[in-house]
Amino acid sequence: MFAGRGGVGVKRMPSPHVKEMPKGCVECHTAKFEDEKEQVVEEGGHTFKASMNFCLKCHGDLYMRVPKLKLQVEKLLKQVEAMLKSTSDRESKAYKDAKLNYDLVKADHGYGFHNFGYAKALLEYSLSLREQLSDEQKPVSSRAAD
Repeated sequence: MFAGRGGVGVKRMPSPHVKEMPKGCVECHTAKFEDEKEQVVEEGGHTFKASMNFCLKCHGDLYMRVPKLKLQVEKLLKQVEAMLKSTSDRESKAYKDAKLNYDLVKADHGYGFHNFGYAKALLEYSLSLREQLSDEQKPVSSRAAD
């Protein structure tokens, strides 16, 4: 997600933070948490729980913005999930493309936190396939009548 690639139907969109974070993931995912039972040393350790200290250097209002952005992505995830569940033809290209994008964003476990713009674009593209998925469910004879 951070690199902004791997999805379908959306141009490559690396996070704007790629240039600001030369160490990539370890900028946030190698941190010491004083108040946690499971501590990770400041250098060399790894955790899936990220420290927001790096973010706060530039984004003092981060704790205000992130919940709103996550809510947007969560809403889109639910819409795509509902669309996918209502689709009977799970072998179509449109279904597979929408599912790949959904799975990519869902697997991020941060509701797009690593790259909100890319996550949102992937899910919006998936939703744009709704009509194709609906058409693929119609019998061939009724498609010709449209």
